[in-house]
Parts: sequence; structure tokens; C-alpha cells
Amino acid sequence: MSTSRTKTDLIKNILTYAAVIISGCVFVLLSASWVSPLFKDSYGYDSSWYSLMGRAITEGMVPYKDYFDLKGPVFFFIEAIGQFFIHGRMGIFLIECIAASVSSVFIWKICRLYIEPYHAAIVLLLTAFVAVSPFWGGNTCEEFMLPFNFACIYLTLKYLKLEKYEEYFVPAFVFGISFSVMLLSKITTCAPMAAAAFTVVIVLIMKRQHRYLPFIIGYFLLGFLVIFIPVCVYFILHDAFRDFIYAAFIFAYKRGTDYYETFSWEWESKLIICYTGFVAALIIPTRKSGEHYLRIFGILLSFLTWAALHLGTPYDYYFLLTMPVFIYTVMSTFAHWKNRATLMSVLRHRLEYEGSVAEAAEPVNAGTNDTGPDDNDNDTEHGQVIRDRSETVGYDPSEAAAQDPSEAAAQDPSDNAAHDPSDNAGHDKYENVGAGTARYEFRSSDSISYERGEGFEPPDMSDFKNYFMEGEITKLKRVMERPDRKRIVRQRRILWVILIFIVVAHYYPSTMFKVRENLSLAQRSEDQYVEECKGVLDVVPESEWDNIYDLESGMIFYEVNQLLPANRYPVNLPYFLHLNPQIKANVLQYLDVVKPKYVMSEEMAAFDDEDTRNYVFGHYVMLCDIGAEEIYVRTE
Repeated sequence: MSTSRTKTDLIKNILTYAAVIISGCVFVLLSASWVSPLFKDSYGYDSSWYSLMGRAITEGMVPYKDYFDLKGPVFFFIEAIGQFFIHGRMGIFLIECIAASVSSVFIWKICRLYIEPYHAAIVLLLTAFVAVSPFWGGNTCEEFMLPFNFACIYLTLKYLKLEKYEEYFVPAFVFGISFSVMLLSKITTCAPMAAAAFTVVIVLIMKRQHRYLPFIIGYFLLGFLVIFIPVCVYFILHDAFRDFIYAAFIFAYKRGTDYYETFSWEWESKLIICYTGFVAALIIPTRKSGEHYLRIFGILLSFLTWAALHLGTPYDYYFLLTMPVFIYTVMSTFAHWKNRATLMSVLRHRLEYEGSVAEAAEPVNAGTNDTGPDDNDNDTEHGQVIRDRSETVGYDPSEAAAQDPSEAAAQDPSDNAAHDPSDNAGHDKYENVGAGTARYEFRSSDSISYERGEGFEPPDMSDFKNYFMEGEITKLKRVMERPDRKRIVRQRRILWVILIFIVVAHYYPSTMFKVRENLSLAQRSEDQYVEECKGVLDVVPESEWDNIYDLESGMIFYEVNQLLPANRYPVNLPYFLHLNPQIKANVLQYLDVVKPKYVMSEEMAAFDDEDTRNYVFGHYVMLCDIGAEEIYVRTE
């Protein structure tokens, strides 16, 4: 029977995770309008630039040396991986599906630490609904960094939940890899991971387990170097190490502290998720549950995400970084709504130990010291109950026998370590909670451990009497039905519903607008802008296609025609000139020395640098204006 059940559980888990993975791919298919095969001739400016960088790497170009940008190199290497397997948009779609699937799996695993499968499914659906708008058109740095953040969050919550503080090797190593990836892609995207890391440090210090911190730091550094060293070697071998350091760190810092556009109330309103997450963290009942780490993590997660999104000019897709906060809010609501508010769930929790299965629990006869056939068997195996109550800490059989039952029944639940069961879910030790009853202790074998809810089906209500002593269920029910407790639970429920409603209502208009836009994109046969980009090649000789100097152009031109720019600064040039005057000197010197025959710009008269604009008008004349781009030819 055990083998049959194991096979059934295995098949169930495989089907569950297959459905989760498919859901991630379907989300990308329907939402990523810039890369999904459902949307013909749909391109995004940023998306086109990022895929261009990946394509350039596969063709031997070196980031920062050949093409300048301030994003980190690992992000461009990820883009290159997609282009290596499938050239063009489908290559990006491939890695988009992988990233979304991994994120979905870790979201599911995070939720399953605390809530039931159908609640976890609701979390995934709500997250997908809210994420449609900031997802933009896909292929942005934030979405590729989310899998690393979710992996770190999952490992952190599982590590702190199980309280197996000595098992830090894998989490610390994964944290190091993740931080290195995000540092070398876009440093602000590591805010959720940073919240998880600080939570671990705080909890270890609070629990007086700080002796593990030096070892955790060591494994963290090892994971960090696994990524950082090969990247540095790559740029050293290509004689571009200084270019890499300047662009990815020095120049990126200037970008992060320079507000090209002020942070408006419109942008601030998009951080509503951080505010609701902060409030949700404050109202989590942790006083007796021991889950203080959840509150600490929620506060840090909300604050650090909020702070990271105040660095530099924000764009819509930056707010994908708030998704871990939203997931935390919804998951916390489900976890403390049902599991803390029903007698059934409390009794189920009493049969579990920190997410591990408590199997083969043997009943103890009420009101007697009969411990079964072997009174000396005090040291239990996995899931066994300690049956010799005389040796259970906190229980004195002589005192229990002398205690008047009516006095015990009237005893305040907070006295004699009689914990509120609704806040005591998941603990391994439970004090005596009624007259003549023992404190139970469940022990878990390290070799047999399951995530809560996976592979464990506790008995139904009619069978609980076999697991708990007479009178204990009645006492638990009485505590659950205290008027003051019911009022507090009701108030928390109302507030949780309001918090989630605020977020969903805020994102509803933008989500529906994006849905309508995607439906329109999917139905069109061609795009005028794309056709105009193709038309540029009709007025420029084929021998000059790779020598068009791009001053300010949407990167869509290069993505549509699968070309590479002829100059080092093909994107965001006016902004770069503003941040670093030396770049302007380099551009003007190139135009004056190399004298490229063709110059391209979306609208030269509106180019945001007078010196560059005057030089072009003084040495070039417009060849044609085809709408998407203006083409200038040199007069000398």
C-alpha cells in the first residue's frame, strides 16, 4: 500500500508541476507581444536592443567594446544563449518560456510551504493578472532575474521554517550565484534576494545561531565567484575589462542617481503593491506561532523593493520587481485565513512537524499512564509520539492527577505554556492543554522530509479522536471560539481582502488595456512602422547596409532587418551625451575622422544635443524621410 501511494503521489506531483510549467509558457505566449509567435510584426524598442546585443555576441562582437550600454553582461549573455539556439524572435521566446516556467515553479513551491494546492493556483492566477501590465511586451531584464529571486525566497523560507540552521550549504551557494548574476545584469533587481538574505542574518542572530554566519558567507562567496570570475576572464581575454567595469558599474551608477525624469505620483501609485505588502507583514499573527521570520521578511521585502524602484527613471517593466511582494501578500492571506481560523486546520497542523510528515502516530490512552506494550521505548522514530509522559518536559503526572478538572478547564490558555493552537501551527513541541492531558512532541527523521501538503494526507475529523487525548479537541475548540479572538480574526480578514482588492483594482485598467492591445496586435496582418524600417534598405545601397551610422533610432530597424549597427553608441545617445561629455567628443571625432556616408535618425531636428545636430546639418543633407527613419547622406 505504501509503494502504491508513493507512486500515486509521484504521478500527481509530475502532473502538477507539468501544469505549472505549461502555465508559465502560456503566459509568455499570450502576453509577450514583442517575442511571441502569435503577434506578427510586433517589436519593442528595448526588447529589440537586448536581442540585438545577444545576436552581436554570437557574431563575435564584445559588449561595451563594440556596442555600449549600461546593462550588465550576464543579461546579454542570456540573450545570446537564445540567439545561439534559434536565431531571431523565436530564440528570445524560448528563453522567455524557460524563465517564466522556472518562476512559476518556485512561486508554486513557495506557496506550498504554507497553503493548499488550490490556494497556490489562485496565487498564480492573480499574479499573472497583475503582471500582464508591467510585463510590457516581454524580453526585459527584470523578468529574467525573477527566477533567481524566487529561488532565493523559496530556499530562505524553507530554511527558516524547518529551523535546520546547519543545512546552509545549498542556500548560501545559490544566493551567491544569484547575486552575481543580478549584479552583472542589473543591480536593482536583487532587492527581493537582498530582503531574503537580511532576513536570514537577523533570524540567526535572534536565535543565537550566528556561529553559522561565517560559513554561510563563505559558501555565498564561492557561488558568487562561480559566475563573476568567468565573466571577468571573458573581458580580459577580449581586452575589454576596463570598458566592462566603466559601463556596468561606474556609468550605471550615474544612471541610477540621475533622474532624467522626476518620479511622479503616477509612478508612485504603481508601488501600491509595496505599501500593501508592508501592511500585510505587520498584521501577520506571529506572537505564538513562532513565524516571526515571515513578518521580518515581508517588511524588508516591501521596503527594499520600494527603495530599489526609486533609483533612476522608472519604466513600466521595472515594476515586475514588485511581483514577489504581491505573492507574499496573497500567500500570507491564505495561510493565516484558513489555517489559523478553523479547528480542522489547527488539528492537522498539530500532526505535522515543521513541514515534515508525522506518520504512524500512536494514540495515548486518556487519563492513564498506559504507554503500550513497551514502556521503555521513549526514544521514538520518525513521526512517533513520546509516550512516557513522566519524562516529557513540562508535564508532571502527579500534579495533573491532583488538579481539579474544572480549574483546568477554566485555565487561561496563555498560562502554563498552553499555547493558542491557532497560532501554534507547525511547532514540534506542544504543552499540555487540558486536564490530565500530555504535551505531544513529534520528531522527524532527516532522511524522510516532505514539503507541507505534498505526500501527507492527515485524517479527517472523525479520525482525530485517535490522535488526540479526550478533552483536548474540546479545549482547542473553546479557545478558537473566544469572542475577542474571533473579532481579531475577522478584522484581519477584512483588512487582507481590502489590501488585495486595492492592488487588483489598481492594475485592472492597465491589464485590460494590455489585453485589448494584444488582441488587436494578434489580428493585424502587417505594421506600417515595420514596413518603413524595411523600406530604408530600398534607398541605401546593399554595400552600405552595414555602414549606416545610427545617431538616434529605434532598435526595431536592426531587429526587423537583422543588421548590426556601424557605431558604438546606437541607442540612447542623447541621454549618454548628457551623462558623459566624453561620449559626445568620441561621436563628433568619429563623424569628423571616419566620415560615414550615411547617417540615420528618427528626427534629426529634435536630436537633444545642439553640437551634434549642427554638425550633421552642416555636413549632411537629407536623402529621404520614410516615416520610421530619416536618412542623411554626406555632402563632402
